[in-house]
Amino acid sequence: IDGQVEGALLLSDLIRPESREAVSGLKKMGISTIMITGDRSEVAEWVAKELNLDQYFAEVLPGEKAEKIKQIQKEGLVVAMTGDGVNDAPALKEAHIGVAMGKNGTDVSRSVADLTLIDDNFATIVAAIEEGRGIYENIRKTVIFLVSSNVAEVAIVFFGVMLGLPLPLLPEAGEVGRPRRGGLGPVLRRDRRHGGSDAERDRQERAEPHGSSFYSGARP
Repeated sequence: IDGQVEGALLLSDLIRPESREAVSGLKKMGISTIMITGDRSEVAEWVAKELNLDQYFAEVLPGEKAEKIKQIQKEGLVVAMTGDGVNDAPALKEAHIGVAMGKNGTDVSRSVADLTLIDDNFATIVAAIEEGRGIYENIRKTVIFLVSSNVAEVAIVFFGVMLGLPLPLLPEAGEVGRPRRGGLGPVLRRDRRHGGSDAERDRQERAEPHGSSFYSGARP
């Protein structure tokens, strides 16, 4: 006022408390976090230090963001890009995985992105990666188990036939054709509810009311 400075007003974007923990979690999983921003170098440097980012690019024009993505991809890295503005759309489309914001993001950014964060929270990405890796690991273990067990059975039957030996894997009499109650197909098991021989158990089953159990197949 009248050529004199009477005060100053400072405006700044606040860093979410969970962002630091999210970046730290990504580092533990071997994922680097890089910031590409149009802000001045001083601001970008401060944010990078606060979040402990691996790398940052400052004073990047909107049209240059996609080029930065291409440069990172040339290093052989898989790139996931997050953005919410119209100027982020080219970079979101260029990245391997484009992640847009669902609450405050623009329609343009959401239309070109592969994923949309409903809560606009960066920490959600960390939780999604952890969940995805857990599912992948479960699938991998299941495939290994099924392949190894089936290969063993095939090998036993194959070598048994080649050596002229009796087939080692045969269903026992009375085990085939007995469906599990409420199930969709036959189950290979021996009913131990009744003692005696197979013929005696068969006669006892005939006397049971319908609905207590049923037999799929022809009866004598």
